[in-house]
Amino acid sequence: MKPTSEPKNPADPSGGRSIYQGVLQPTGFPGLPSGWVSQWETFAATGPSPLQLFAVTHHPSNWSAHPAPYRVLLVFHGLGEHGGRYLHLPHYLQDAVSAVQCVDFRGHGRSEGLRGDIKRFDDFVDDLILSVHRMDEQLKRRFGRSEIHVFGHSMGALVALRAFFQDPGIPVASATLSSPLLGIRVKVPPVKRGAAFLLSKVWGSLHLISELNPEELSHDRAVSEAYVADRLVHRKVTSRFYFELLSAVQKTAQMARKRAKTAVPLQFLAPLEDRIVDSDTVIRFYHQLKHKIKELRTYDGFFHESVNEMGKEAALEDIKKWILKNAAPS
Repeated sequence: MKPTSEPKNPADPSGGRSIYQGVLQPTGFPGLPSGWVSQWETFAATGPSPLQLFAVTHHPSNWSAHPAPYRVLLVFHGLGEHGGRYLHLPHYLQDAVSAVQCVDFRGHGRSEGLRGDIKRFDDFVDDLILSVHRMDEQLKRRFGRSEIHVFGHSMGALVALRAFFQDPGIPVASATLSSPLLGIRVKVPPVKRGAAFLLSKVWGSLHLISELNPEELSHDRAVSEAYVADRLVHRKVTSRFYFELLSAVQKTAQMARKRAKTAVPLQFLAPLEDRIVDSDTVIRFYHQLKHKIKELRTYDGFFHESVNEMGKEAALEDIKKWILKNAAPS
């Protein structure tokens, strides 16, 4: 959906767009809390390409009346999906944050850009850093202070880690990294991998179909059904993207051993039946990471998407506790 005119900033008292259509939730998932609204906007990405990024902010209609209106959760989605799949988070986290903003990475959801393509993986990192600093400025301008927490899932968690290491002073109070993409369990046939390598050199924008199986996202069949039916989800990547992703995964996994530093308190969520991300690699990364404030949560019997699983309430409660544990006094 492309706006007919430039939306106003939702952190601005005058408000922004109040429409957020086309979101397909799994059957049985909660909607927004009573009295909450959704406002969306677009903003320009950094870099030479004038791409417009899409973001939606969920918040109480009387945002300023929240006990901590300056405390916001930024959500960064995984590969091929979009921020609309996290519409249920405000229901579970409304006591911890005043708003939840979901940003669609370039080439995903309602943001501009070729689907499943990236010229440089750290373009995603630039999108995330821009989103954080942008929200920080908005909150300070409106409420006089800012407290930003981050939730990143899969590729979004990988991007967040790289952002924290590259921008040590990033204004983030805490982060929860759900199934961070530090090791890939999905097997790509050798022939397809070889073809992708050759094509990346001569036709980098050619699309390949992802090997991801939607039924391995969650044991909840409603989740996979909604995923397949969601027109904003794509299951394709370019050969160029594929090798940029592999390179980022390998380099980031090595950062723990190289003692990369960040001041952001980190919570890792590792579902132990994950068939997409290698949870053993995630756990090993956690233990190797020389970081003062970190926690690891594991979930027996969970597939890849902990916040969409049967029993997702446990993971969402862990996110809530981590935010409150690292929240500044009101």
